[in-house]
Parts: sequence; structure tokens; C-alpha cells
Amino acid sequence: MDLPTLWRFASDWYTGRLDPGYTRRDPAAASAYFAEVGLRGSFWGLPD
Repeated sequence: MDLPTLWRFASDWYTGRLDPGYTRRDPAAASAYFAEVGLRGSFWGLPD
């Protein structure tokens, strides 16, 4: 993973984690987020 991809991933992935009542993304939402930030491949559960 290159630095720009890491930044795109981390810039919103952790949003709200420390807020009361936070609920994590369900697997479908996580996959959609991975695709949105440009992560691909079997590690992420997405096609190359």
C-alpha cells in the first residue's frame, strides 16, 4: 500500500471511533469503503 492510499483509507476509517454509541461498519459497508478508497485484491475481499 502506498502512502496516498493509506491516507485515503485512514482519513475516514477511524472517524467516530471514540464517540459514545459508535458502531463499526458491517462487512458490506467495509467492502464498499475499501473499494471507494482504492483498495483492491483478495486481502481486502475485492477483485483486482
